[in-house]
Amino acid sequence: MESCAHVVCQRPQSCVVDQTGSAHCVMCRAAPCPAPSSPGQELCGNNNVTYMSSCHLRQATCFLGRSIGVRHPGSCAAGTPEPADVESEEEEENFV
Repeated sequence: MESCAHVVCQRPQSCVVDQTGSAHCVMCRAAPCPAPSSPGQELCGNNNVTYMSSCHLRQATCFLGRSIGVRHPGSCAAGTPEPADVESEEEEENFV
């Protein structure tokens, strides 16, 4: 099992560890992902973040440097209150 700790990628490539634990040098997509042309393309990642499309999830994976699996299609917060609101309040309290 490799990690990015021992992999040096030439700029502008960055190192990503895939779901099998292998390290790869990849070029992150610099251009913004296009907005989905139709609704319902959201994906809930294993990190409990909702991505607008598979492009947005791939881009986040690239910049994070580790693979984000898909938990399920659709929003992570389908039918539940947004957990992000709670997190932002907690973060604000930490800075006070």
